[in-house]
Amino acid sequence: QLEIDERRQAEGRLAVSEQRFRAIFDNVNIGVTVVDPQGLVVDVNPAFCAMMGATAAQLQQRPLADIRLPDVAEDDGTAVALAGGQARRQRFLTHDGRVLQVAASLRTLVDATGQAVATVGALQDLTQMLRLREAEREREQAEIANRTKSEFLARLSHELRTPLNAILGFAQKLGQADAEGAMEGARRQHSLAQIRQAGWHLLDMINDVLDLSRMEAGNLRLTLEPVSLADLAQEAMAMVEPAAQQGGVTMRLSLSPQADRVQADPVRLRQIVINLLGNAVKYNRSGGRVVLRTRPAG
Repeated sequence: QLEIDERRQAEGRLAVSEQRFRAIFDNVNIGVTVVDPQGLVVDVNPAFCAMMGATAAQLQQRPLADIRLPDVAEDDGTAVALAGGQARRQRFLTHDGRVLQVAASLRTLVDATGQAVATVGALQDLTQMLRLREAEREREQAEIANRTKSEFLARLSHELRTPLNAILGFAQKLGQADAEGAMEGARRQHSLAQIRQAGWHLLDMINDVLDLSRMEAGNLRLTLEPVSLADLAQEAMAMVEPAAQQGGVTMRLSLSPQADRVQADPVRLRQIVINLLGNAVKYNRSGGRVVLRTRPAG
């Protein structure tokens, strides 16, 4: 009778435990699956059925491999802590053909002998989290694109002034020479050549402004070709010559014969050198000097 009473008490405790488990299993707001060692889905809770858009009968006794897709290889920070452990990303194919992404925490159940009898998975739907993350990523990309465009326009508007000032400066010299008397042919040709060079450089940069779609796509056009450093340096010096003369700054070149050519985009490289020389003149002092040197490297 004592053994019967103890067995009845144990059965009562087991029934209460089963009721407690079933209440949690049926009402928890995350999906729960029970899979046997052969990979068959033994049990699923209503939350997982809702996530999959299927009934329990449609999911039970099916191989898990039928509904589960390969895991996401890398964790991108969407995994969350479930059941006291770090979850991992898993993907399932829903009844209507959608891809369901979840954070899965798995635990193996064993019997008294230590043999695995089932694997319980606690699955949290990541759909909303991933949608918000993607929207945030798109917003950041849009902000970067707008900021890049603004910075590009601000920089280019500043750079456009240098060749424009060169054109105005040489044109003013021609006008003054005509007013004072005939200018020597060589000097006139030099000034006209500088005006033409500045005009072509200005046109190249204006073409960049007119083609902002490349900036928005992050695809600024670059043309790499052999560039003569001596010629490019002379052109850049001529661009800032009017500003240097106005500021009382002398300029000279110190070019290494071993650094004759460079592989570069000529328009971009010319802009870089003009910016360097323009700043060197602008922040110099009256009677100061600017030396542009080249040297081989590597």
